[in-house]
Amino acid sequence: MTRRTLKRLGFTAALILLVIGFGLLIWKGPWWLDGDHLRSKNLEPADGVVITGVRTALVALGAGAIAAMGLYYSHQNHRHTEKLFKHTQDKDIEQAALAREGQVTDRYTAAIKLLASERLHERLGGIYSLERIARDSSRDHPTVTEVLAAFIRNPPVPEKAAGRDDVNAALRVLGRRDLSHDPRGLVLRLRGAPLSTTDGEDLKLDRADLSKARLCDVNWSRPELNEAVLRDADLTNAHLNGARLRGADLTGACLAQADLTPDTRTLSVKKWKLTSSTDLTDAILHGSDLSGADLSGIIGLTKGQLLNSVITRRTRLPRELETDVALQQHVEDCEQGWRPFAE
Repeated sequence: MTRRTLKRLGFTAALILLVIGFGLLIWKGPWWLDGDHLRSKNLEPADGVVITGVRTALVALGAGAIAAMGLYYSHQNHRHTEKLFKHTQDKDIEQAALAREGQVTDRYTAAIKLLASERLHERLGGIYSLERIARDSSRDHPTVTEVLAAFIRNPPVPEKAAGRDDVNAALRVLGRRDLSHDPRGLVLRLRGAPLSTTDGEDLKLDRADLSKARLCDVNWSRPELNEAVLRDADLTNAHLNGARLRGADLTGACLAQADLTPDTRTLSVKKWKLTSSTDLTDAILHGSDLSGADLSGIIGLTKGQLLNSVITRRTRLPRELETDVALQQHVEDCEQGWRPFAE
């Protein structure tokens, strides 16, 4: 016999004994409980009243016990049903999560294949599909970010045209990503990336590694480049209106003819005009070529930063630095061919 069968037999035997015991209690109970006042034979009406009262009380107690047992078992069944429901619900949630994960994996695989396509519209489709995956799944957000950064660094299909719509699209997707899903310490690895002629607004590129990146003729409005690494980057004729470059490293960067003027678009609040200016506070400009760069209106630009950079007569300095004697002499030295010592 199994343990379950033995348990059932034991329960049945206990129930039979309980019924027999309760029957005996109803039959003999009046004499067991009040035998000193009841006759065994030749019962009088008064004896009948007592016997009936005792038996009625016992039946009521029995009915109450049965009702209590019924409530107990109903409660136990309800709890068991709740557990089954919760278990089923958890299973359903788990299955739904697995199904969703499988769908994300399928979408991710399809998007990766599209990135390697020779057709531009398919590569664009793969890029925007990855953006949707990153939005839908915070778990896959870092992976998508790394994939798009790798795509920008090494586009799979070379193009002879001056601009690349696919690289520009990938840059914009990275620039508008949800920063709350970025893992701590995430660095966009865009070293040596071919980003010339790309454009975008409010690109979120803080702490990005853009060293030796090709950024000629870019048109980035109000980019966030705080603490970004732009060592030896080529920013010739770059338009970085309203850029944020606090703590950025521009050592050896070429900013010839670069435009770093404040953003021309203004926000009108009653009678106030708020403009977005480029911020170079604590930026490292050692060895940067600022020949012809427009630095007027720059926030945080210091004399010390400029003395370590190449500036010429075509370089537009902030008004408060235009008449500085040391800077004027430094301009003449640069016109004569002065270049900072390489680190």
